[in-house]
Amino acid sequence: MLYGQLFGKNELVCVDFEKDLEGKLTGLCYMGDKILNGAIVRAGWALAYQQESGDFLDLEKKARLRDRGCMEV
Repeated sequence: MLYGQLFGKNELVCVDFEKDLEGKLTGLCYMGDKILNGAIVRAGWALAYQQESGDFLDLEKKARLRDRGCMEV
């Protein structure tokens, strides 16, 4: 039900790009023409790719500080 409230009838699609040196998958999640990676990290349900800098790392830090999503564990 929450999925429907957030996304309506749109399909969530996540595409794997590659594995990093540690074997972790990196990818892109989108719905229609909207890229959702930032929103997913901000909600605490994904980690920022550590080789990247900037916005996603800041969003992950904020999610941890707020005990959001899987960051509350």
